[in-house]
Amino acid sequence: AGGQGGGGSSAPRVSPLRQFGILARRYLDLIIQDRRNLGILLLQAPIIGLLLMLVSRADALVGEKTFASEAKKVLFMLATVAVWFGIINAAREITKESPIFRRERLANLRIGPYVLSKIAILLLLVIVQSALLLGLVALKVQLPAMGVLLPGWLELYVTTLLTALAGLAMGLAISASASTPDRAISIVPIALIPQILFAGVIFTLGDGFSVQRLLSWFTISRWAMDAYGTTVNLNELPFQPGMLSVAKDEYAFTVGHLLMRWGMLLLYMLVCLGITAWQLKRRDQQV
Repeated sequence: AGGQGGGGSSAPRVSPLRQFGILARRYLDLIIQDRRNLGILLLQAPIIGLLLMLVSRADALVGEKTFASEAKKVLFMLATVAVWFGIINAAREITKESPIFRRERLANLRIGPYVLSKIAILLLLVIVQSALLLGLVALKVQLPAMGVLLPGWLELYVTTLLTALAGLAMGLAISASASTPDRAISIVPIALIPQILFAGVIFTLGDGFSVQRLLSWFTISRWAMDAYGTTVNLNELPFQPGMLSVAKDEYAFTVGHLLMRWGMLLLYMLVCLGITAWQLKRRDQQV
């Protein structure tokens, strides 16, 4: 049953927009009712932000004694934490509803509104998490007054939010692919490790079309680091001996470069949402 994408032709048809509204309200109610889990998710940002404050220098991004190595450490942590927020927020959200999803597919539940309702409500969560994280870091670390396009703090916030959004979409793809919430959580480290390895901070990505560089194109953190590096004009900061060298075009201080990196983060999100919808469609044949 359900092999025809929600069969049940006798059920009344509801417009996709109305379905989205109903699903979004219901999902928001469920998140608010689970206060313990919501509290844990919201506490992640201030706790990690405070820890990052402790280890960061006030002049890590701006100042006469600012070095590219110190700047990259802070930016790398912002990127990986934003991805972490997104993936953790979403990794269990579809698989834990599998029985409900199968039942409602028989009553003409559309996949599009279902997936969009998840991303819309979880977006509210990462808006708050991103603001808390960056706001706490900014209490100690001086942010650039201007980026390449917008005030420095706003550019950094947009990059953080887009990074978390791409992480959300990846988390939903993991959730749609996993058979149980526990299995979804066990996949999360496999998704996070490449974000660390191929961000171009700890390990070099090599020159030209190296395997490492090609793999970095499929990670969220690499595009986030590129965008962050553009905002703080990382190319103009002095390099310390022994630091990984980076191609000058990696953090080019131009509007086009920044917008392309933001576009890549949005594209990553759309691809992951497409994978999520495809995996949910496949479930119709698994009943």
